[in-house]
Amino acid sequence: MPKVSVCIPAYNRPEVGETIESVLTQTYRDFELIVIDDGSPDESTWEVISSYRKPVRAFRQENAGIAGAKNACVAKAKGVLIAFCDHDDLWLPNKLERQVAMFEAQPEVGFVYCRYFLFSADRGDFKIRPRKGLEGDIFNAMLLKIFVQTSTAMIRRTVWEAAGPYNPSYIIADDYDFFLRVARVTSAAFVNETLVRYRLHPENTSRAERAPERYNEEILRIYQSWLARDDLSQVERRIVSRRIGKYYYNLAQIARKLGKTEHCWAMLANARQFDPYRIRYIKLAAGEWIRRSLGP
Repeated sequence: MPKVSVCIPAYNRPEVGETIESVLTQTYRDFELIVIDDGSPDESTWEVISSYRKPVRAFRQENAGIAGAKNACVAKAKGVLIAFCDHDDLWLPNKLERQVAMFEAQPEVGFVYCRYFLFSADRGDFKIRPRKGLEGDIFNAMLLKIFVQTSTAMIRRTVWEAAGPYNPSYIIADDYDFFLRVARVTSAAFVNETLVRYRLHPENTSRAERAPERYNEEILRIYQSWLARDDLSQVERRIVSRRIGKYYYNLAQIARKLGKTEHCWAMLANARQFDPYRIRYIKLAAGEWIRRSLGP
């Protein structure tokens, strides 16, 4: 039985072969690679995936969305460690080796991540993120900022079972929802090396940029679900409340740009309810009040 299960969900990405090859060239060898074609309408993606043999395990399913495809990958996994890689990202050869060593050195750790390059065809590797890696209990930090990229992460199977699977109702913010739950149930370790290359191209422009309203609505739902829980400390509840205010404010800004005045006003009222003293909310509310008073 392999120690590590690598999960790659793919959709309409015949170039996934490059991603698969970056996993197959790992210096650490005790792994299986599960690749699922999530109902790609083009045959070329499946043709590439199905051409591989062991340690690749290729599967095809009806489209279940990115979260559903990741869950399907893990359901087929045999390893005690689970690593994710998006279908257009690349791993450096020692990625698995470094992370497995971290798990073996720190048995109390259930979650390991690392730095990654942003790269594109025209710019090469042009930026490294995150600037600073956090370790231990990172839940509060994760409430404040999204800094874990899926292809950098590896978790213990026991953590998957404790945190629960991906939530298919999130189309854009599925990773943030999942890794928040992971950070809640286990401590994290950070490999202070850049071991992943995150590809930027027109087709994978951030879903948050392409659908900002939906993205903010989904993040808002995530925070609201946490606020409804009874296991948050006062500090954590304060953080979550302010984050809810921030994302209501973001929705107000989006509504304003779209000319949805009444919706903007409603979102601002909600923002001020959760974070009443944030000056920018007051400024926007004042601006909207003046605009409404003056009329068209």
